[in-house]
Amino acid sequence: MRMKVGEPMAARARVLGRIASATFLVAFLVAGFWVSSALNGYQVTSIMDHAGPSDPMRKTVAMTAGAWLNNFHTWPWLWAAPVCAVLGAVAAHVLLRRRRGGAAFMASVAVQAGTILTAGFALFPFLIPSSTFPNQSLTVWDASSSAKTLFIMLGAVIVFLPIILAYTGWVFRVLRGRVTLENMHEPKGDY
Repeated sequence: MRMKVGEPMAARARVLGRIASATFLVAFLVAGFWVSSALNGYQVTSIMDHAGPSDPMRKTVAMTAGAWLNNFHTWPWLWAAPVCAVLGAVAAHVLLRRRRGGAAFMASVAVQAGTILTAGFALFPFLIPSSTFPNQSLTVWDASSSAKTLFIMLGAVIVFLPIILAYTGWVFRVLRGRVTLENMHEPKGDY
């Protein structure tokens, strides 16, 4: 909002953005501590046939403390995602204070990407963990489609993605510019 509206709304957006970034930072760090110390994670303990039939009940899953961080210990480069989220929140806070709206927006993009990737990296290979029957949790391989279905979807993406991108570009072009109080109060003419 800081980039799309004029004053005094931009000042309110800056304050709200700084409050949101500080709140996110505290919540993200508390949640990370909770996941690492008090929350039981899931771990597949049986051998999985990735090329076999999709059946969520053909595996054994154990609940162990701190298991949601196993992927981060196995592949240390995954720590880049939570670091990106934390640094993005700090940068957004500082950049909003310095009235650098565009840079603060890019920092907030880093926050969103880092947060989503952190959750995805922690959960992998699980998509939907079952709290009642851990062995029936849905994994990436349980949820995958057949090769034929994936090929059909690839064709659909090749056809429709350019259309979606063209429409999105058109929307951004039409809605470019700032909204100011003067724009909202000027007469629009007869309709």
